[in-house]
Amino acid sequence: MKKNIILKKLIVAMLSATLLVPATSFLDNSNNYAQAVKNGWVKVKVGKFGYDWYYYENGVPLKNQWKHYFYYLKSDGKMANNEWVYDNNKKSWYYFSDSGKFLSGSWMQWYKDREYYFLHTNGKMAHDEWIDYYYYLKSDGKMARHEWIYDKENSAWYYLDDEGKFLSSVWKKDYYLKSNGKMARNEWISDKGSSYYIGADGKYLRSVWYQDYYLKADGRMASDEWIYDDGYESWYYLGYFGKYYKNAWKGDYYLKSDGKMARHEFVPGSYFVGLDGKYLRNTWYLGRYFKSDGKMAYNEWIYNKYTNRWYYIKQDGYYIWSEWYNDYYFDFDGYMVTNEWISGEYYVKSDGKKARNEWIFDKNYLAWYYLKSDGKYARNEWIGNYWVRSDGKWVK
Repeated sequence: MKKNIILKKLIVAMLSATLLVPATSFLDNSNNYAQAVKNGWVKVKVGKFGYDWYYYENGVPLKNQWKHYFYYLKSDGKMANNEWVYDNNKKSWYYFSDSGKFLSGSWMQWYKDREYYFLHTNGKMAHDEWIDYYYYLKSDGKMARHEWIYDKENSAWYYLDDEGKFLSSVWKKDYYLKSNGKMARNEWISDKGSSYYIGADGKYLRSVWYQDYYLKADGRMASDEWIYDDGYESWYYLGYFGKYYKNAWKGDYYLKSDGKMARHEFVPGSYFVGLDGKYLRNTWYLGRYFKSDGKMAYNEWIYNKYTNRWYYIKQDGYYIWSEWYNDYYFDFDGYMVTNEWISGEYYVKSDGKKARNEWIFDKNYLAWYYLKSDGKYARNEWIGNYWVRSDGKWVK
């Protein structure tokens, strides 16, 4: 389509130029032209069918100058036609048609190199500039096709397709051409529902972090998903908008201040996460107990349903063992002791509490004992109307 338009413009331009050729004198003899015509255009026959045009003033042919705005007389005096001419004064190239008139305001495809050129309305060949918005004319005037070009004025790269039109809103291998045709650099771009970050060289980043975001192997920004980074040997969670979670929970997992998933360590809130990253619950680990909500128990009683035994967890999270806590005693394994003598002087009842100011019957010794206010059993003394011996047993 574009080639047909250019061809039509070229034909119109050539017909217009033909109509503007001035009235002339004609000589069919190559000798003494200057003597025959002193002023005006001269058409000189060349060979059997050819002609050259000259312009004389006072019998002298004009050279290296313009005549009637559209025509150019070359260094040998011949009018330029079907050729390119460079005007040193105007620092521009012009193309002259069969009629000798320069082409203007149109595209042309030169028959010799089959390349496309554009001539401005003043006839100057376009170069280093955009024409019709989409097309770029290079320094040699040729329309850029299937190649990259750098536009200094816009400080941007563009890619021109086979028809010379710049690509837009599309990828060219690792590079993205925006809606205005500029190659994206140092910026985020969105394509088909995915986000990409384009580096300074124009290539999209891949398998790498950019600020708080991760670009996957295919360049897409990770979103609402887990990512394992081999370099950091750690898991990360990227939220819906692409930023990695930090100082936050994602399900059973905790993401630390650097975004790494916590593993085999305590995390804020008195939780402990295992090697798989999940927080522990309803279990013992390293002498501490983690409840059903995952929080570490402290300053509280914990019941072990498997052993039917009680523990008491201190402020530091460790269970008490081999010592008293208030009126309760805990053995080496941390279990609350029941129905048993402690240190040979104290007795803890079925509820684990130390007996005080009361009688207890020991089934093992088949005897009664009296535990005083300090919890120790009485010996060699009267308790009301009852005498207890040196071994603490009540004597009937």
